[in-house]
Amino acid sequence: MNIVFFKDVNEKDIVGGKGANLSKMIKKGFNVPNGFVITADSFKEYLSENKVNDEINNLIENCNVDDDKELEITSSKINTILDNCNIPNLIQEEILKFYKNLDCEYVAVRSSATSEDGKSHAWAGQLETFLNVDETNIIESVKKCWKSLFSPRALFYRVKNEDKSNISVAVVVQKMIQSEASGVAFSVNPVSNNRNEIIIEAVLGLGEAIVSGSVSPDSYIVDKNKEIIINKDINNQKSKIIKTKEGNEWITLTNGESQKISDKKILELANTIKDIESFYEFPVDVEWAIDNNEIFILQSRPITTVKKLDLADKIKNAGNWVFYVARQFNWFVENTEINASLAKYQRKTFGFDLATVNYLCLNGDEYALESDFDILCKRLDDYFNKDIDFFDKFANYEFGIVEDIKKYFEYIKKKNFKELSYSELAKEVKKFNDIYIMSFISGMTRPDDYLTYAFERELKKDKFNEEDIKRIFSKVSTCPNYYPMSYSEEPVDLLKIAIEAKKGNNVDQLIDEHVEKYAWLKGPVETIDTAFSKKDYLERLENLKKANVEKRLNRILEVRENDNVEYEKIMKEYRFSTRAEKIIKAIRNFVFLRTYTTEYSDHLFFIGRNTLFKEISRKTGIKPQDLIMLDDKEIISILNNNGKMNSNIANTLDSRKKAFAMIWINGEVETVFGDEALAIQKDIANTFKTSNNDEQKCDENVITGNIANKGKVKGTARVLLTYEDIYKVQKGDIIVATMTTPDYISAMEKASGFITDEGGITCHAAILSREFDVPCIVGTVNATKEIKDGEIIELDAYTGKIYKINKLL
Repeated sequence: MNIVFFKDVNEKDIVGGKGANLSKMIKKGFNVPNGFVITADSFKEYLSENKVNDEINNLIENCNVDDDKELEITSSKINTILDNCNIPNLIQEEILKFYKNLDCEYVAVRSSATSEDGKSHAWAGQLETFLNVDETNIIESVKKCWKSLFSPRALFYRVKNEDKSNISVAVVVQKMIQSEASGVAFSVNPVSNNRNEIIIEAVLGLGEAIVSGSVSPDSYIVDKNKEIIINKDINNQKSKIIKTKEGNEWITLTNGESQKISDKKILELANTIKDIESFYEFPVDVEWAIDNNEIFILQSRPITTVKKLDLADKIKNAGNWVFYVARQFNWFVENTEINASLAKYQRKTFGFDLATVNYLCLNGDEYALESDFDILCKRLDDYFNKDIDFFDKFANYEFGIVEDIKKYFEYIKKKNFKELSYSELAKEVKKFNDIYIMSFISGMTRPDDYLTYAFERELKKDKFNEEDIKRIFSKVSTCPNYYPMSYSEEPVDLLKIAIEAKKGNNVDQLIDEHVEKYAWLKGPVETIDTAFSKKDYLERLENLKKANVEKRLNRILEVRENDNVEYEKIMKEYRFSTRAEKIIKAIRNFVFLRTYTTEYSDHLFFIGRNTLFKEISRKTGIKPQDLIMLDDKEIISILNNNGKMNSNIANTLDSRKKAFAMIWINGEVETVFGDEALAIQKDIANTFKTSNNDEQKCDENVITGNIANKGKVKGTARVLLTYEDIYKVQKGDIIVATMTTPDYISAMEKASGFITDEGGITCHAAILSREFDVPCIVGTVNATKEIKDGEIIELDAYTGKIYKINKLL
């Protein structure tokens, strides 16, 4: 028989849009009242048994639905035909059998058209619904639902939107909820088209009060990402529908002017709506009810009136974007970032994924979505809860990536690319790109912020106090000395050369070796070809010779040794749980891996740029600075075309050189180039950069951030917005930057303090500040905007505040 419970519906069952949606939701675990569906096959059998199919279809085919009178007549004729039809006894028996199995007194009986609730249109309000139906009238209610397919409004709708004869109807029978409050909710604001707003409409009593339009519901607007109520419109409801002995009746209300559901219930319902939208992956219109303080989902369908948004609007509607850094990489690197953000590449490398959900890179300006941290935490919690060794394995994967890169280094250094044909070079590009994506995945899956959060949460759970938590974290989060890292060893090695120079020894060969080893550290993934020169190092050497280099070197070595001693001391002093120990070990590993993997990824690109890419440039005649503005597929296409660039790639290149943007929204990536990218960058900056900075600025003369290394210093601010700005830094100046990178080292050696817009206490500036023993505040968000180059400032890394003292010098 063609009747199925929601949980048993399969793809072969013709249950209509409403029936299919209820089945999907109940299987997913949403709180949907139980029920069953009388499939469309039963309706077809009903028509067939009564031999009325041809007669009804003929009436519809010949009806001019634009003529209201003719439409009414056709509908009346069809209803007369159906009034004389009987539901087959076998179908009636099955309906009653399923009704009794629901074990409830009353049910709701709703029509479910077989083309209902599609993404392009919906039958909402076109067909009939009957509430508080019992055993005595369920058969008649089913028959009325079937008949409603041929009402004047339903006939008009189906002819205008669908095939005239290919529509059928199923019937949903569902346990009746005698709701204290009910209503509808939209996962997208249907008026403003704002996708970051959930609209909830609520009335007291049964939801038919809204459908009928007899009362004005309360309306609540919830910010989807911040999960806060941003607007309420409370209306006076004078009456409501409830179930009485006589049936569904309107009764007068005395408390209709009050808010219909509590704030807590509004937010709980909003989260459910978010979950339903996420499940379906499109905006939804949901009917809900509350009984005994429990939320029930009665049905869900797509919102069919949502307008297609332009890209800037789509970005704005995604939520509150937080600007955190500006940096300009070339397109080959940025395209690799796209690939490294995808689940398929991450799963291939790690066996799991932390795929990017929402992210913006707008011509160098980078933004993250506030709400995505919660998503990341949930996913990592799930992985960690299932496997206590998850982060050990995660770290081992990343250490393995570096070993693979080291092997590739040996390969690419020995390879003679000049002997290769175009097709052979194309294969080498593919090989290089595969390992470069793998190297980039480490940066796109960093769990650093989660580990900081999980550490604090775990220690609080184990009854540690706030003071102990801070002390423990400051010791365990120092960068361990697993292997030498270029960014930290380079200044140490130069100090050793300075010591030899001060002794009067010839250090020319040592400098040459230093250049060979470390020159690549100067912005290897930027748009221009850069490397440190011997002249750069000689200038730094002259500056170092004026300082007490022995003391500085001993200080760095002492800090490193003390870091290890302090870590071991902490681990012996406290009794950590196994889970806390795993988190601490992970913090240590990933503080190290954050830089270790990035160094090898950057060095990989530097070597590829100066070997493989250089040969491709020579062979094709494409300038090196243009070549790195192409992606792997474009380069391979050129090589497979005997080194010739087609017009499409050439046009894209010209546009991309002007500007490019990468936009992740809900896991989908879009790229735009040229003027469109510049326009989006400006629009988003006006919306989010300014507002975020304003939020931070309680006092225009005070800026706050996170303490990375304690201390207090007063000096001249040197705001580093480009690499060339490092040459402005004089001894004793305070560096202010969006972030610091290894190529800033010459300036950092002179500075008396560091301030950054982004980063935590494990970032590059934070780690070097501890080795150089200078105060450091990170994560200010807006220091480079609020502090002017040349201002006198005081950096107080005991309180985490920066004070602007005097005007520009």
